[in-house]
Order: sequence, then structure tokens, then C-alpha cells
Amino acid sequence: MGEKDRRNYFVTKTLATGSGQCHTFPVTYLILAEALGAEASLAYNPMHSFIRFRNNRGTAVNYETTVDRYLPNSFYIETLPVMAEAQRNDLYVTDLSRKQVVATVLFDLAVNFIEEHWLSDKKFVLDCIHIAEPFFYGKEFVNTTCNYLYKRLYADELNNKVQEKGIRSLAEIQKYPDVLQVYNEYHNYMERISKLGIQDFPESEYLKMLEYYDRKGKLQTARDMKEKTKRSLFTNE
Repeated sequence: MGEKDRRNYFVTKTLATGSGQCHTFPVTYLILAEALGAEASLAYNPMHSFIRFRNNRGTAVNYETTVDRYLPNSFYIETLPVMAEAQRNDLYVTDLSRKQVVATVLFDLAVNFIEEHWLSDKKFVLDCIHIAEPFFYGKEFVNTTCNYLYKRLYADELNNKVQEKGIRSLAEIQKYPDVLQVYNEYHNYMERISKLGIQDFPESEYLKMLEYYDRKGKLQTARDMKEKTKRSLFTNE
């Protein structure tokens, strides 16, 4: 997640060291595929991304760059909290276009800005969202990053109003129409997201799920590969 070191979320880190995670590996794959003229797409699951491409029979294949495995759609549905409703809304295990992949970089940029400066400049964060969202027509939820941005903006606005009025309890919100409006907007957004079939997925559960399939991680551990060593660590089996 890059919580301790944001560089872990950057493709430049993967290119420099050969190591990465479920965000940097798929994007690096796409960069190399485009350079080679191969067709591939990015796809999402909760707090996760992977590669999809068509085989010679035209069947969609899911490739987990993180652990070097090909997994069927049923695997994600059975092991991840990808609810049926979320699947019906095409939120997960769905190919993204190249423009959509580029657009998601703006969400990442906004999140990194918040990590560095919190919400000192909401206009910049909103500009990132408003420029990227038209590439996902009709989809309020794009990915976990976009969802994070909306929750931060709603929560920050509500917190500012509460602090300004000196509100101490939910009951007091009813006395202030402007605060009540912000509260309702936040609450309505969370309800809409819930109805789409989206649920939070703890990182610990995701790591546990992939542990069994992790050949690449075991290989790097066996060879004593250091994640931030500035040399090529790409390996072939």
C-alpha cells in the first residue's frame, strides 16, 4: 500500500529494482506490452489490480503479475468480497481502456498530494477528480483510490463545519441546516457506494489469499533480493 514508503506505489521503483506490488507490476506489464505491440488491459478488484488479455481462442485471461499466475474469474468471486451486485455494475474484473488507465493516474496523483499536504488545496484534488471522471461515464465509483478521495473530501468538509459550530453530538447537527446538508451528502454517498456491492477488503486478508500462489516472492526471498537495491532484479523461471 506504500503506507511507510510512497515509492512502493510508483512504477519507477519497480523499473529500478524489479520488485513491486499489485499496482506497479500490472502497470509495468502494460508499459512493456504497449512497447511490444501486444494487447493487454488493466482490471480491478477491491484494493487490487491485475492484467487481462485475450488468448488465441479469444477467451479473456486473468494474469496475476504479483504472483505470476493465471486465475479464472471464479477465483476472484469465491475468494474476494466481489459481491454479485458489484459484478453486475462492471466495477471489478472488467477491462479498462488505455485512456481510463491514464485517467486513474490523476486519482493516484491526488492521493499522493493529500499524503504530502493533506487538504491544503482542495481545488487541486477536485481538478484531478473532475478531469479523470469523464473517462468513466456513468460510474460514480471508479476504484478504491477514487473512493478514498471522495470520503476524505466529504469527511473533511463535515469536520470543518462541526468544528466551526462547536458541535458535540449528532443531535446538534439538526440545528444547523448547512451542516446537516453536508452530513446528508456524506451519508448518501456512503449509501450509494454500499448499494453498488462494494465492501472494504483488509490488506491482511488479501495477502493471505495470495500467499499460497506466491512463487515469485519465495524466489526473491531465496535469492536474498533486496527491494530497493538499485539494480536489475528481474527473474525468469
